[in-house]
Amino acid sequence: MRREILALLLFVCGALLCCYSVKAQNSLGVDVSPSVSLILEKIFNNSNLEENSNEDYFSELLYYLMGIDNNGLLMNIKGVEELGYYGILTAFEVASVKKYFKEYGEPLSFTELYLIPGLDKEKIKLLQPFLIFCHGIFVNDGPSRFYSSLLLRSSIITEKKKGYTPISKEEYLKKPESRYLGNPLLFYGQYRIDSPKNISAIVTVEKDPGEKGVDYVSWSASLKNRGVLQSLIIGSYIARKGQGLILWNGFSLSSSWDPTNTIKRDYGITPYTSAQEDRAFKGVAATISKGSFSFDLLTSFRNYDAIIIENGYTSLLTTGLHNTSLTVQRKGSLNTNMAAMSINYSNEVFNSGIIVSASCNSLPYAGRDSSLILMEQKLGRYRANAGVNWRYFKKKAIISGEFAFDMCGNVAAISGVAIRLKSGNELSFTGKYNNSYFVSPLSFISKLPGSGQLFGGIVGKFSLAKSVVLYAAANLSQNYYQVVMKCDISTQKNSKSELRFSLYNERINFRADYRKDLSKRLLLHSRVDFTGCNKEDGFSLGCLVQQELVARVLKDKVGVSCRLSWFTAPLWGNRIYSYERDVLNQFRTTLIYGEGFRWYINMKASLGAKLDVWFKYSSTYYTDRDKIGEGTEEISAPSKSEVKIELRVKF
Repeated sequence: MRREILALLLFVCGALLCCYSVKAQNSLGVDVSPSVSLILEKIFNNSNLEENSNEDYFSELLYYLMGIDNNGLLMNIKGVEELGYYGILTAFEVASVKKYFKEYGEPLSFTELYLIPGLDKEKIKLLQPFLIFCHGIFVNDGPSRFYSSLLLRSSIITEKKKGYTPISKEEYLKKPESRYLGNPLLFYGQYRIDSPKNISAIVTVEKDPGEKGVDYVSWSASLKNRGVLQSLIIGSYIARKGQGLILWNGFSLSSSWDPTNTIKRDYGITPYTSAQEDRAFKGVAATISKGSFSFDLLTSFRNYDAIIIENGYTSLLTTGLHNTSLTVQRKGSLNTNMAAMSINYSNEVFNSGIIVSASCNSLPYAGRDSSLILMEQKLGRYRANAGVNWRYFKKKAIISGEFAFDMCGNVAAISGVAIRLKSGNELSFTGKYNNSYFVSPLSFISKLPGSGQLFGGIVGKFSLAKSVVLYAAANLSQNYYQVVMKCDISTQKNSKSELRFSLYNERINFRADYRKDLSKRLLLHSRVDFTGCNKEDGFSLGCLVQQELVARVLKDKVGVSCRLSWFTAPLWGNRIYSYERDVLNQFRTTLIYGEGFRWYINMKASLGAKLDVWFKYSSTYYTDRDKIGEGTEEISAPSKSEVKIELRVKF
């Protein structure tokens, strides 16, 4: 009874806070619902991913957020684990919530979450619109209805590139690669369907600029949580096991400012949602779970784009473009079959697994990579890896690692520890070793930065004051080093400042960022970046100044964001990466190089409960050149503009 009374008091006292939270969220983001936009932006700003942004991760995360926005999120152990799975809550935050659940039971209301120690209060406010409390005062409908959506997107560069200009038949026969085969339009379509019985399916199609027609088709059907069958996927999927030394073809949050994200989570197998053509496995994958043990079995049979010569293939192609006669000829020219399995054990504090994988290419390797040449000499067209991984979580410490080897006896190992101090500050340490000849063809993240064999990293999060948080990280390998620092300041109401410094292989970057809620539906965002690098006769300085305005009008049915930027980055070492708001399912990081101006306007309108429309126009004008690009990509003008339109229908 006392707990119910406390929940009621908390609910009444927090009502104004909840209402303010929802209204404040309406002042941000124009891509999806306000709360979803806020969560995406918070994770992006905390991910340190601008230079290596991962659209796969944000696409998968967005689909999850859209799902809980539509159906709600049940606030129980499973729901909390899902929030940790997608990186919304840290491992320490998940542990704090689980400990509270164990001692006091599941929360009765949203405001009770503020009593949980170690849980970020800002995240609680962002999650508020999604949460469902079965036994409390605040109850929403659960995830029980059928849901599907159709997403259509198209974009075009308004200036004509050289590859689309007219050419005589004789000239084309002499230089067939000098012109594209199709029109400059990009088309993307995706249909998703989810049922209350944990059955889902997804179909994705895409036509890249210059291609003759729809060139990419990806599909998958999946079943989850049916008895001992934890997951079954037929079609395109990704697999992320252990710490990524053997089996990992999806996103990774290892570049996050959060210390716990340097230690990877085992995501298992999930349907593929991206349009990146070289990443997915294609076949059948299943996870069977019984008690503390689980078993994964994966198979894949697919073709990759490759450069083929008389003796075999020399390299894989990753652009996914098939807009010239040569790229069409190279499409799917290398067949790769793959099989893998893992046996896993898991309890509340300890997880471990054994992974074995094997693959076979249809053609021998004929390139210059010394490690692949050695593998080819000993094993021919076959590749295989095996290893063991572990993760131990006790109170305020996480220890994890993985050891792997290939069939030639070359080894790789990674180990890390993350700790939360009594003060609430967090630290993580990571070490990694790769034999220079170690080959792991089913992992996209096994290689080290630079060209070395040893890597070490440290990440820290320190609360300097109630509204001042300092993040610091340092990474070191042969021929590679990086030192980064970030300070978040929230001393004023409705405003937030960020200072960031990085030193990366003699490149220096400094950023000052300021956000201010001018009203409940109007946000002002200002940023300045400075970059520096050495040149032959001294030091080169680059700069980016940008101003952005985000607004929601017409009772939040229409959202608008617009930005104007001025930049000067005279050398490649002065380049700057800037995150931009975009249409749904798009997370754009723009490379700033040269001198000039860039601006865009991004709009979203809700035309009823089932139909949403996005429109974006962006343009870059260079003051230091009269043409842009080279070869078929050359534009005979100092500006480059793009029009993008997207439509989403919910059923």
